[in-house]
Parts: sequence; structure tokens; C-alpha cells
Amino acid sequence: MEVLRVVVTSSLLVSSVLRVGGATIRRQDESWFKNGISPFPLDIQVEQYVQFKERTNYLYNKADTETSRRSNLPIPEDFSKALYTIDIRQNDLVVALRNMNDEQFRAEIPDIVNKFSVAVQISPRARAFWIHNTGPIGRLPLATVNIQNPKPGYLNEHGCIKGWNAATVEFNKQLKDAVTQLRAELPQAALTYVDMYTAKYRLINAAKNQAERLKLPYLSAYLDSVGTNFQQGANFATAGATIRQQDESWFKNGISPFPLDIQVEQYVQFKARTNYLYNKANTQRSNLPIPEDFSKALYTIDIGQNDLVVGFRIMNDERFRAEIPDIVNKFSAAVQQLYQEGARAFWIHNTGPIGCLPLATVNIQNPKPGYLDEHGCIKGWNAAAVEFNKQLKDAVTQLRADLPQAALTYVDMYAAKYRLINETKNQGFLDPFNICCGHYGNGVSVGCGIKANINGAEVFGGSCEDPSTVISWDGVHYSEAANFWIANQILNGSFSDPPNPITQAYFKHV
Repeated sequence: MEVLRVVVTSSLLVSSVLRVGGATIRRQDESWFKNGISPFPLDIQVEQYVQFKERTNYLYNKADTETSRRSNLPIPEDFSKALYTIDIRQNDLVVALRNMNDEQFRAEIPDIVNKFSVAVQISPRARAFWIHNTGPIGRLPLATVNIQNPKPGYLNEHGCIKGWNAATVEFNKQLKDAVTQLRAELPQAALTYVDMYTAKYRLINAAKNQAERLKLPYLSAYLDSVGTNFQQGANFATAGATIRQQDESWFKNGISPFPLDIQVEQYVQFKARTNYLYNKANTQRSNLPIPEDFSKALYTIDIGQNDLVVGFRIMNDERFRAEIPDIVNKFSAAVQQLYQEGARAFWIHNTGPIGCLPLATVNIQNPKPGYLDEHGCIKGWNAAAVEFNKQLKDAVTQLRADLPQAALTYVDMYAAKYRLINETKNQGFLDPFNICCGHYGNGVSVGCGIKANINGAEVFGGSCEDPSTVISWDGVHYSEAANFWIANQILNGSFSDPPNPITQAYFKHV
């Protein structure tokens, strides 16, 4: 488990841990689901820490003198007294050893170590660091379990992969040099370099649980929200999420590591945890949902577009259409699991006209006849979305039969969004293919809020002057004004099956 840990020992023991399996120092173009590489590398963990610190400081100061409201929050001054334990780097070696030869990997070590140093330097108010080097990776059983008849010299006397351990020793040497340099650059910091390699290599007896030995509590993960009010509901959505688990990288293709099945698991944990805290809290319940309300809630699900995006990128039309039933089946399984957890009312959106997204069409020049429709949308993409929606609607119909106590409303977002595109000017918007935030066109693509060097000139993907006049915010997501228009169309039931307003979506209609 790769980890950035913060522990404060004072009159009040406060601790927090920002950790995730498979984390790396550098961002990696690898999938969580295929190779186990986390989408939360060290720089992201540091950003999480910064947000955590700012948020808890704000809540602590806002609480004034109400001791009970501060009982779960760290004292702001203690951030500079904390011990920052950093144990991360092994997965960088794993990725490199999988993708590079020895010479290539050794050439990459300085960059990995430099990024580690940057993370230490930008950690605000941190002063005491406990830095682990990496262990003898060539001794990991999973690395050696399937080795048969190795060449002479491939393994050492303990059965470890010699080359892997040698690479680790070189990495640790450069890491130690970096820590020495950081001591010079950060005069107020106390940096302790811990030789985990030697400790692990000498390990004979089973190690005792160090947390118990030091009498420290087990630590709460960062993703346990701080100071959030869940009485009105909770949002498990993430940008780039899909129905199916995808073997794609968050950093390369923007596909979320939290597909629908993971979001449902998060919901199950959230429900169990908040119910436990509610029943335990007695009077401290102000931010917690009432357990009985989970069966009274409206479960809104809007997902599927990114499954189409992945399909278009890696498959031809015929192959993708053959995959649609499996995507829809996994959607149904998620609804069924929510039902088993007590969910009863569902408001289910189909997917919109994906072929009309400006980012899909912005660089199309001289298209073949018939490739675009009369509005300038990609016909094949929209046809695939229509087929997906047809099968999704059939699945919702089947779910009504399978889940007799559920009220399932199917909302035709495709029709609502396509009407907006068709009636753009009549509804007070400009060209539906205009992108408000970002810099696109003539083969140039600079995302919203991003700076890039194009032919020697810095280009910034800034916002348009009046977002209220555009349909697309960033080429993929609709603008606030467009979403407001769409919401007004769908909430009254005009695009729903059954055709009831959202205020009646909680009731099963026969």
C-alpha cells in the first residue's frame, strides 16, 4: 500500500492517511483494472492533502468554540507539528521493469526522484518527514513464483531476482542523495531517511503490527468526506465514469477509475457507515441521512456515454454493437444491487446525441458524403447511441417486471438534447458547435483551463465572454444555461416513460 501519512502526537492525537493501492510517484499511462496502477500518484495525493488541510482548517475555525463540532477535526496549528510519513516508489519500479530494459529504467530514475523531491517541497507547513526507501522488490513472491529453470545468475542465493534488486539499490541511492539535498534546501525541515530495503531483507520473524505497538489508532482514508452534510443525499458521480470497467488510463484518455459497479460499492459502504454513525451518534446527527430515508430517496443514474466513447475509439461499428447487450446487462445488475440495498425509486437517463458533441466534430474537414447529418452531427455515432438507448429502455422495462416494488422512470435525454440542437437559435443560443472553454480548431486542441505551447506561442484555453449563449461548455459537457434548459424540459415528464413529473417519480404507476 503506497502511502502519504500524517500523524500528530500532542495533547490531542490527530491522524490522517492519504493512501491507495498501486500508487506511484510519477503519473502512469496504465489502467487500474488491468495492471493495478492507481489513478492517485504522489502529486495528486499532495493536492488531496492541501484540500484536506484547507477544508478542515475552515471547518475548525467556523466551529468557533463548540468543542463537540471540533472533536473530529485536527487543530490547524498541528499541521506544522505532524510527522509526514512517505512510503511510495515501489510501483514506479514495477511499471519500469515491466516496460523497459535495465538501461532505459536507470535513465528514468533521476526524473522519478525529482518528482518525489518536488512533492516534499510543496507540502505546505510540513516540517518533519519520515521517508522510506523501497524494499528488495526482487524478493516479492509474486515476482518469482512462476520462474522455472532460471538462467545461471538470474537469482541470488536467496532466490531473489538480482537485476530487480540491483535496480532498487540504485533507486535508493539516488533517493538518499535527494533527501540529503532537501535537508540543505529546507533548513527548517527534519528529514529522516529510513532504509526499508535493509530492514526487509533481514526480516526473519513476523513483524508485529506497528500501529498497535505505537498505540496509534487506525487511520481514516481521505475519501471519508470531511464536514459534509448528507441529509439531502449524496453524489457518487465522477467525470469520465463508465458502466463497464475499462482497461484505459485516467491520465491518457480521461476514463474514470470509478465505473458504475465501484460507485454502487461506494454507496453500499456509505449507507452502512452512515447508518452506523447515525445509530451511534444519538444527538450528533445533523450531517447524517436518516436510515429510513434510503428507501424513500430518488436514485438518479446518468451514465453510458463514456462507454460509447471507448467503443468508438477501439472498435468498429459492428463489434461495438455486439458489446451493447453486455454494457446494458451490467447497468441492470447495478440497479438490481441498489434495489437489494433498499432503493425503490429510480430516475434513469438515456445517453444523448454523442455525435453532436463539438469535441467530436471540431477537427473534421471534408467529410465523406453522408458522414454528417443535416445538423453537422456524426451519423454513425448517433445511430449507435440510439441503439444503446433502445436496449437500455428494454432493460428498464424488464427491471419493472423483475423488481415489483420499484418505480423506474426512463428519461429520454437524447430527444431533449437533440431538440435543443435543432432549435438552437430559437432558444436564444449561438451555434451548437461553439465551445465556450478551450481553444480548438485548425488542428489545435487546448483543453479548458490548460496552457500549451503551439508553434512557439503560449495558448491558453480560456472561457468565452458569455457562457449563457453557448450550448457546450468544454466540447463535451453542456453549459449551465443549456443544462438549465434541458432540466426544464425533462422535469415535467414530457420526455419520460411513464410521462410523469419528477415529483411523482417516487411512486410506482400501474
